[in-house]
Amino acid sequence: MRSITEKQKDVNYWISGSVFSVFNEMLNYKNPFFGQFTRMTLENFDRESTHELIDSTLPFKLAQNHKDKIYKFTNGQPYYTVAVCRKISEQYAIDSSINTPQVNFCIMNEIFADTGSINEHFEYILDVSLAKFKNKDRYKTILFLLSQDPATLGAIARHIKKPTGEISNYLKALLRTDLIFRESSTYHIRDPLFAFWVNNKYLGLGAKITSVKVAEHLLANLEEKYQRVSTELGIAKEYEMKYKLETLYNIELEKYLKDNIEFDLVGTDDNTAYIFEIKWRNKKTSYKDIDNLIQKISSSEFRTQKKRVIFISKSGYTQSSLEFAGQHEVELLNRHMEKVTIQDS
Repeated sequence: MRSITEKQKDVNYWISGSVFSVFNEMLNYKNPFFGQFTRMTLENFDRESTHELIDSTLPFKLAQNHKDKIYKFTNGQPYYTVAVCRKISEQYAIDSSINTPQVNFCIMNEIFADTGSINEHFEYILDVSLAKFKNKDRYKTILFLLSQDPATLGAIARHIKKPTGEISNYLKALLRTDLIFRESSTYHIRDPLFAFWVNNKYLGLGAKITSVKVAEHLLANLEEKYQRVSTELGIAKEYEMKYKLETLYNIELEKYLKDNIEFDLVGTDDNTAYIFEIKWRNKKTSYKDIDNLIQKISSSEFRTQKKRVIFISKSGYTQSSLEFAGQHEVELLNRHMEKVTIQDS
């Protein structure tokens, strides 16, 4: 085929798509089109461009707050944006109006319904990416773990209870797909919306989102995940905090994920478990945040162990959280790693 295309004059060939591993296969040095195409990567749209795309796709004027919601959850990805708009347009044709619960429903329906374009897109990407792999369930398990939070090789191996050498081979294979990337020693799913889809599909979410309440619940979970990505610990900040805490307490720390229970950092020294919860957001930590941590610990393997529980908050603590922490022997630190007590309030 290359011999044919090279003889053609005044003809340009364009190949477009979103599964980069397919392009890598088509254009690598073993195949005829090696060196024949210039690669271009298209970035997601910004907020203004996404709003323009929404306006040009919908046959009616959508409220500004609804446009912002679509942009927030599609992250300006044009395919996702158009898919959601088409669903909203269908809903509008039925009801002659669109409100916030309906927008929420349309977003979740597109992501999870069998006929949802985004759902079909994710299924296609997953099938293509894992097509050549044996033991697909193992790869899906790793993706499920990463869909909850980024993790290191050691953390993944401990959770799956397999040697790090074996898990390393799985991760190397996944890195050759479009699904994950590695930063420092931590592995991440590339697309947060895909991670959300993997997480809920793995947990057995049904094909039909028939309840607006279910859609709102799912959207709240997605919003929380995005909130964490955008306002809590970024990767650089996470490693900075880990290093500072390891230095301060003279122990090695790792993220913890076991039996669906997660702690930000955990380490052990002299038979004492050190459990850290980090809230890096522009909001004071409430007593409920601390109570949630205590409840998680009471359901974990650490419930009967000797332990120190340390909470770090970027924006400080409410008065009730200070009192609650004192009652439950939870140590509090501020953003500068300085101890906080009720006397400091």
